[in-house]
Amino acid sequence: YAQPQQAAPILTDHGEVGELTMVCQDWGGLLGLRVLTEHPDWFARAVVANTGLPDAKGIPDEMAGPMRTMLENTPALPIPEMFAKLSANENGVGFMYWVKYCAEFPDLDIGAVVNLSSGDKMNADEIRAYEAPFPDETYKQGARQFPSLVPIIPDDPAIPANREGWKVLEAFEKPLITIFGESDPVSQGGEKRFRKSVPGAQGQKHQILKGVGHFLQEEVGEEFAALILDFCKANPIRSGR
Repeated sequence: YAQPQQAAPILTDHGEVGELTMVCQDWGGLLGLRVLTEHPDWFARAVVANTGLPDAKGIPDEMAGPMRTMLENTPALPIPEMFAKLSANENGVGFMYWVKYCAEFPDLDIGAVVNLSSGDKMNADEIRAYEAPFPDETYKQGARQFPSLVPIIPDDPAIPANREGWKVLEAFEKPLITIFGESDPVSQGGEKRFRKSVPGAQGQKHQILKGVGHFLQEEVGEEFAALILDFCKANPIRSGR
């Protein structure tokens, strides 16, 4: 999860630093929002879509041990049961079922995961296209491990930096909009903190897309792109911003 520090310098080679618009979704936000908060002067605007900057807010430090025990005891369920647990998020631990499915379930079905995360609307060819980069288990190790890196437990080593990141976001006055899927089982409700806490989010036309799941760029790509363009037009980059 420390990769933002390695990836950030790449941005300086593209476009005009200070006039960048961040559009982040899923891991694009978990990593990208760290980049934004460590280099806020690089960016003029931000679009936050079905993602977040997890910092275990509201979870006491003494819960770290019990939460790790709970994660250890969480079963790796087949996809239908896993998605049901993830969506229900009972007691706020639904994400643990996603972590354990990816890490331990014998058949990590990439195509099915993307399809179900996108409202079960993809055709067979589209599903096969998402499966193509993962012809066998050896290609799936990144997909298996990444969910385990999400800092959901308060003693995670990434938590302090993410908490510092939120301090930056809570002072971020440049335009920021949230675009979330109503049916996203992963980040549903995550937009509320951005809307409430980020100064630049005030007065923006935030969106909850009805019937849309996690991968909104897959489900409603044209609508998503149009909303981004509308946001950029409504918040033009001004010299010296």
